[in-house]
Formats: sequence, structure tokens, C-alpha cells
Amino acid sequence: MTRLSRRRLRKLARHPLRTVRPLQSGLGVAAGFKRRFVRPSGPYVFVACMPRTGSTFLTETLCELTGFKRVELTDAYAENEQELDVPRLLDAWSYGSVTQQHVRANSRTVGLMHDFSIRPVVLVRDVFDVVVSIRDFLLVEGCGKWPTFFTTDERFRALDEAAQYEQIVELGLPWYFDFFVSWSGVARDGTLETLWLTYESATADWAGAVRRITEFYGLDGSDASVEAALARTTARASSLRLNAGVPGRGQTVLDPALRNRIRGYARFYPDVDFTPIGLGSG
Repeated sequence: MTRLSRRRLRKLARHPLRTVRPLQSGLGVAAGFKRRFVRPSGPYVFVACMPRTGSTFLTETLCELTGFKRVELTDAYAENEQELDVPRLLDAWSYGSVTQQHVRANSRTVGLMHDFSIRPVVLVRDVFDVVVSIRDFLLVEGCGKWPTFFTTDERFRALDEAAQYEQIVELGLPWYFDFFVSWSGVARDGTLETLWLTYESATADWAGAVRRITEFYGLDGSDASVEAALARTTARASSLRLNAGVPGRGQTVLDPALRNRIRGYARFYPDVDFTPIGLGSG
């Protein structure tokens, strides 16, 4: 072994990140440079949402209203966890963007949102109605990209209706409770500034929901511009997965024993108020 190679080994031992994590290190430098020297032309309009909450319709309306690009800030929209992706955050830094992601408030996500000055809108829905809506979605659009639990079209369709609801409740709903509890902790601790919306309030008054978001981000949201944006989006509502969700449907469709099983998830979080998703305190 030559002296040069020994010296090289000692250098690598002192600075392992140069070889073990070169990509992460480089991204960290790039992120720091952009945040310091590049002035963004608009905010990240970010909707952290439960699936089946009208988020596609809402964010398309926000794109129509603001002229911002719809941007994916995760590396894929499939069965994967839709975690924030640093290269995509960097790409979107210098212009205004609109994003919807089914993402929980883990420490990595919250840290990146803090670093990139992301103030999320948190969109939730009555959890009983969610169960019914999930089943409708899986039967119509298939199971291939469902993010909260894994199954296939063949397996799901082979179950009877009662078993389908049971699978959704037992395998799919824990993600929803994780989502709600994690974002509730962020709101309680003031880690990030958040704006909370419910599906029920939004669908009852889309214009009011959009105006709340524009006020939150300091964007133009005159009544005329909001109504025009909603008119353009409503004209293609069927392609945006906006169904006529009837509040309270879960209470009538789901078996009482299954509804009690859903309520049982809340017992693990006695300090959390689940009223926004149709439950009381844990």
C-alpha cells in the first residue's frame, strides 16, 4: 500500500460523507444556496390531504385562480408514501406552485417544510364517509395506486361488500388516523403555521374555502376571480374525481359494529380531539 493511498484512507475516515452520502450532501448545499440567493416569485401552495377529500378539484381551482403550476413534490404518485423530494423542492423554489400530497407530518416532512417555508393547508373528512368513498373509488378506478393499504383488483373484488368495508377499516384507516394525529400535533405545538379545512365545509362553500386559502397565502382572491376559476374547474369536475359526496352516508351504510371499530382507533390518542373527522375526543 502506498503512502498516498494511506493518506487517502485517513481523509475518507475523517470525511465519510464525501463518499457515503455525496448526493444528500450536494442537495444540502444546493438547497442552502437557493434559499439564500434566489428570491421565490410565489409560495408553495401545499395541500396535505387525506385521500377522498376533493383535493384534486380544490387544487385545480387554485391553479386556475393563481396561474401557478401544479407541481409534484414527491418522486411518484403510486402506492408509495408521498414524502417530500428535495430535488423537486429545489426545482419549484423559484416560482409559485400548487401541490396536493397524501403525506403525514413526520419529522423529516416537517423539517423540510420549515426549511423551504411551506405553510400547509390540511384537508380532512368525516372518517365514516371516507370508508364508503374509498370502496367506491377502488371499485371504479381500481386498486393500483391506492396509497393507504395494498391490495389488487382481483383480491378486492373477490370479497363481498361487508368484507370490503372491513378490509378498508382494518388496513386502510390506520393511515388516516396517523395523518390526523400527526398534523394535529404540528398544529398544537405550532411547529408550522397550518390552515385546516374539512371536506364538508369546502363542498358546502367552495368559493369560501378557496378564499380562505388565498388569504392564508396572501394571494389575490377577489370574488369575481374565484367564481371564474370555480366555473372553469366545475366544467370538468367529472374528470377531477369530484363526486356528489353525501355527508353522513357512512353512518347509514356501515354496520354499527364496524362503526364502533372505527371509533376504537381513537382510544389510543386520549389527548386528541377527533371532532373534525366525525369523532369526539379520544
